[in-house]
Amino acid sequence: MDSISLKQDFYKRFDDSDGYLKEERCGLLCTLLGFPNVKGAMSLTYPLSVGVKGVCRASFSDKISLENTSSDVAYTHRVNSVNGIIPIGKHLSGGQILLDNEIPPYINSDTEMKCCALKCVLSLNGYENYDKTAAAASCCGTDNIKPYLALLNAKTGYCIKSERLHTEALPLPLAGFKLILMQLAKPDSKKSDYKEIDRAADKLKTIYPHISSLSQLGIHQLEAAKHQIGNKLIYNRLCMIIRDNERIRAVSETLRSCRTSELFNMMNLSAKDFLRLWGPERQEAMLLRSALELEGVRAARFWNKGVAAVVYEERVDYILSSVEHLFKNTGEYEIKFCVAK
Repeated sequence: MDSISLKQDFYKRFDDSDGYLKEERCGLLCTLLGFPNVKGAMSLTYPLSVGVKGVCRASFSDKISLENTSSDVAYTHRVNSVNGIIPIGKHLSGGQILLDNEIPPYINSDTEMKCCALKCVLSLNGYENYDKTAAAASCCGTDNIKPYLALLNAKTGYCIKSERLHTEALPLPLAGFKLILMQLAKPDSKKSDYKEIDRAADKLKTIYPHISSLSQLGIHQLEAAKHQIGNKLIYNRLCMIIRDNERIRAVSETLRSCRTSELFNMMNLSAKDFLRLWGPERQEAMLLRSALELEGVRAARFWNKGVAAVVYEERVDYILSSVEHLFKNTGEYEIKFCVAK
């Protein structure tokens, strides 16, 4: 929904008083390298043009009225000032918020929705400068904090390098390119994978007390502890994570100089390691191999339930039709596409 339509919908749901409407946005967080959902691993993420948009307006109430354009249900609750987010002695006032989620329903957008709602609350109170870490912590609950922290620090035209609670915005000019998300229409089963990795990482911390996160673990240390991990698949996945940590460090300097070619090369190397080390399902592997081989795909990497591909703008239609044709007769799952920037 465009901004004008969203504001018109806002006035239909609330009222058309003269209160000033503010607008906030959270783009869908796409992973280019690394693992934002694995505790302690590094990640390089990019907020896409597709995302969650919110319009909000302050009121003299201490309550927040929150609605979604896809529903007629309104949620109302009191606002509470969370220590650490806003200046000491200040408080949050209430208001009205309307969220519009453009993210396809087959992609989990809970993180983007929560972050956009929080940004709206802070915006209608006039807090543009706030503690991003404290805000992410208040939003994430029991989830990994890194995706929330990356979204709250996101900037248009930049990707976000995340290591533990530290984030850095690195320039990522994508002129002449589009990002295509190719997703398998099937339930996501990756959370259990990440839990097993987290358990293995906790075991490694008992072996190496001086290492507090996977971002500090080297391949030689992992090799020395291989027999204590036991599970070969988890060991291979830890190797994959360490390799991506190294790739992120390697591309950081080139991205600071706006050189994207090295990132694209590293994404392709990460994809090949994924096929070799991660143990993907047959359809996931088939989709990734197909993307890597298509003319016009500059870089591709596994993401979510499928593939995120950086493609030349003029080849978008060809790539969509090629992948759709390939899976029409041979794939067990329907392929969903989302084209973004």
